[in-house]
Amino acid sequence: MKQVSLGKPSAPIMDAASSVSTCQHDHQANTDMTADDLLEAAAVPLMRKTIELALSGDRVSLRYCLDRLARSKAARPVPFTLPEVNNPEDYAAATRALLEAVAMGALHSEDAAARVKLLEAHVQALTLQDLVSRLEYIEARKG
Repeated sequence: MKQVSLGKPSAPIMDAASSVSTCQHDHQANTDMTADDLLEAAAVPLMRKTIELALSGDRVSLRYCLDRLARSKAARPVPFTLPEVNNPEDYAAATRALLEAVAMGALHSEDAAARVKLLEAHVQALTLQDLVSRLEYIEARKG
């Protein structure tokens, strides 16, 4: 297994580390430095080192970088305009638009599936609203 030297800690890491001892004395003043604070201070140097290791052939670093790239690309929103859904009948037109977008390659099936779930929740809310209105109407006619 190849050993990797991380070299001398950068200034932000040293500053963060030195402030930890200061923070121990200022505990009551809520100036404690957490592990998250230390990691955040070192985020840029750590990422640079990870990329450097990946480019030099370190498989673990390479996998981490590629996974991170794939995740960030997949998480990007894809602009897509759905037809208005004002009642349950409009749901068919909206799902048809999603199917056509997937078939044309304009939208990934995962993106379409996520949007269908949102549409289903919206249609359920519309249906519930309609049922409440109908019930109120019936009760008003009885009273």
